[in-house]
Amino acid sequence: MVVRDHPALSLSRQCRLLTIGRSSLYDEPTGESAETLALMRRIDDLFLKSPFYGARRMVLHLCREGVRIGRGRAGRLMRLEAIMDWANRLVLAWRLPNTLDAGFCTDARQEALARYGGPEIFNTDQGSQVTSMAFTARLQAAGIRISMDGEFIAIRMPASSILAEDEVGPTLPRVPASAAA
Repeated sequence: MVVRDHPALSLSRQCRLLTIGRSSLYDEPTGESAETLALMRRIDDLFLKSPFYGARRMVLHLCREGVRIGRGRAGRLMRLEAIMDWANRLVLAWRLPNTLDAGFCTDARQEALARYGGPEIFNTDQGSQVTSMAFTARLQAAGIRISMDGEFIAIRMPASSILAEDEVGPTLPRVPASAAA
């Protein structure tokens, strides 16, 4: 987007027009290390088998496998609420909480429903935040079916889908915003 040797616009002016910080032109993202990516994949695998694991249990399980990880790091790698359009891989809303109450999940759900409308089916993991009445009541009131089994995603998920992830977990197909209101 930014043309470094533009004849009429300086880098500063281009950045102001694009509303980006000039320092972002010089910052090269490093990404995650191979070790961290492998650890995240392992946590994801364990979470799919044991969705009730919190950070403490995840650390104990990983330690039994010989992986040295602290509870804080495990928690940072696990605690993310993301509402995604599964078919398009589009993040509709997300929250990174510092508490375990359902508020961050309901906030992300509300933002996604308000901006994009509701799915036909909303698939989640079975964490307490996304199984709470505070989270599910709005979906049920809008006539959105709720699925909490991991098999649905892999086997029966339609092509046009939304995914809600809590910790390391998924949502499904959208209906028009008018139908979800």
